[in-house]
Amino acid sequence: EDDEDDENDYSSQRQDSSNLRQSMSATAINKRHDFSGTYKRTNAVNFEAFVGAQGAGYVQRKLASSIQLTHVLVMDPTLKALKLQEKAGPLDMENTYTCGADYQENVIAKSTFRARIYWE
Repeated sequence: EDDEDDENDYSSQRQDSSNLRQSMSATAINKRHDFSGTYKRTNAVNFEAFVGAQGAGYVQRKLASSIQLTHVLVMDPTLKALKLQEKAGPLDMENTYTCGADYQENVIAKSTFRARIYWE
């Protein structure tokens, strides 16, 4: 009889542990925020140096830093995918990323860049 009570207690503890893991997982997902919206760049620190490190010349660096760039982020309801639109006149781009997936290659002005997104 005591063995049967011990087994029932153990079974109950396993279920409680399983429920706790599911609850913690749901809590982690709920802490993620949907950042969908339109963002306008008003200032960028060291952007010319950043663009130069990617191989851009003097004129390209100056042009890139002077463009009034607008970012449009659209996140799916599960927060596992992100569509990023960058609007800057002649340099409009759109990329879709999947959270946690392998690197995605993007080509900008004949240069290839690898990007990957993930939650921390």
